[in-house]
Amino acid sequence: MMHNRNFFRTGIVVVGLVILFAPVLFYVSNRRENDAVSRIQVEQVLKNTWSQLEPAEQIEAIAGWSDGTVELIQANGITSDRYYVPEEYQGQQVYLVTFRSENYQITGNVEKLVDAVTGQIVGYNLRD
Repeated sequence: MMHNRNFFRTGIVVVGLVILFAPVLFYVSNRRENDAVSRIQVEQVLKNTWSQLEPAEQIEAIAGWSDGTVELIQANGITSDRYYVPEEYQGQQVYLVTFRSENYQITGNVEKLVDAVTGQIVGYNLRD
């Protein structure tokens, strides 16, 4: 009889732990899937932007498309003395795609503003 009570208590504890930790495990597994989607999206943005660069810009980049970075930004937060942004993109979300340049000290990195929907380059940093 005592053995059955311990088995019952153990069963209740196990069920309680499963109920307690199931949401945590679900959250962690979904977060990993969302991170994977983000990495795939970043890779696509980088490859697509790279293919639109001028050949001289590609040569200037230190490590190719895979070394680039992508940020989702508001175009209205960009100063016109540093970037060319068409009027129709003011206030819109765009990707700021940056490729490190071997000429960084002279002209800065290669930076492009990319339409977040179409993937087309719509603006760029003003380089001296």
